[in-house]
Amino acid sequence: MTNENDHPEKPTADIIQLERHEPDRRPVVRLEAGLYTQLAERVERAIHAAHLPLYVGAVGLVYPAGRNVETAEGVSIIVTELVPVTAPVMKQFMDKATRFERYDRRSSQWLPVKPPRDIAELIIARRGFWPFPEVLGVIAAPTIGADGTVVSKEGIDAKSKLLLADPPVIEMAELPTREDALVALEILEGLLVEYQLAPKLCRD
Repeated sequence: MTNENDHPEKPTADIIQLERHEPDRRPVVRLEAGLYTQLAERVERAIHAAHLPLYVGAVGLVYPAGRNVETAEGVSIIVTELVPVTAPVMKQFMDKATRFERYDRRSSQWLPVKPPRDIAELIIARRGFWPFPEVLGVIAAPTIGADGTVVSKEGIDAKSKLLLADPPVIEMAELPTREDALVALEILEGLLVEYQLAPKLCRD
């Protein structure tokens, strides 16, 4: 009679994934006694250096979050909105950017710990000291900024302070020529062919 223990099950893909150890390149922040503001500043610099999507909005620190919305035509689309940062979410940003260690007297070693809540709350409250970029709004398609430049790169635009989120793929030259403009105009006119337009005055 065969015993089940004679043929142990092979580890699943999930278990194999957990057994892999990739190098952790996050900088280490040690929670030293007596440090408070300095720790918050270190963490802020680490989050900023990691290019995480944390921005300064009108209500304080915000991050972009997408949600599914169904249009009147029944089409499901993702709408990105700016959400205020709470302490748990800040701890998530902290964890993505840094590794925290606290000195353990029993083992005489620095051991890994979770991001501290008091530092997360301090960062959220440090209005006026944040190193993060400012955001004025979210757009879902390329647009033209106030200075005439095209905002087409996904992410925050430093000049317009607009966040371009999940934009459609548009192939366009960095410096469009007159020929490029004429081709684009022809496409636009094709989209309007079914509409009744006034003479040339309305088309200009």
